[in-house]
Amino acid sequence: MNNVELNINGKRINIYGSNAIIQNEKQIIENLELTGNESADRLIIQQCIDDNKLKSVIQYIHLKRL
Repeated sequence: MNNVELNINGKRINIYGSNAIIQNEKQIIENLELTGNESADRLIIQQCIDDNKLKSVIQYIHLKRL
């Protein structure tokens, strides 16, 4: 299993899957308008997974600033 790490507005999104799946789904995830609110962002990501029938494993990590 391969992975790609994205940083979108201070949120780290890890995408796990085959290279072909990751490359297709990376563009979809990069275009999401995440709010910065973790619970709202998770709902946005889940809706995206459902709507687009995504096959990768997506991990959302909120980066805290020190």
